[in-house]
Amino acid sequence: IRPQQKKEKQRLAMINNLQKGDKVITAGGMHGVIVSVKDDVVTLKVATNTNIDFVKSSIQGKIS
Repeated sequence: IRPQQKKEKQRLAMINNLQKGDKVITAGGMHGVIVSVKDDVVTLKVATNTNIDFVKSSIQGKIS
């Protein structure tokens, strides 16, 4: 149980530190660049002229 709690704590910290310009992957497997961050909504640019809104909790991780 402890390793799972530690991993979830790290993921929540990452979600709280999301910034414009970060490359991320969602739980559904979509890759994108963050265009804006609001309260619980992140807008990702997934293609030219294509922005999609996601709930912050659907972000799985950053891509370097």
